[in-house]
Amino acid sequence: MSVVNCWKNVAEFLKEFGIEEKMNRTPNKMVDPIPFDKDEKHNESHSVHASNWYTVLLNVDEVFNPSLRV
Repeated sequence: MSVVNCWKNVAEFLKEFGIEEKMNRTPNKMVDPIPFDKDEKHNESHSVHASNWYTVLLNVDEVFNPSLRV
């Protein structure tokens, strides 16, 4: 999935919950950055990175929702 497709999915998901997306669309501290909502160039998926990101999200969720711990 390209960055632009991922960006659209996230924006649509937030919109479904009534959240207006106001994120900076251009990556920071990069040479020749491509705005996320226009980036068709980058479309690789790395399962290790995705798994690590999922673990980060779970840990963050535990911080913000401690009553939900099992």
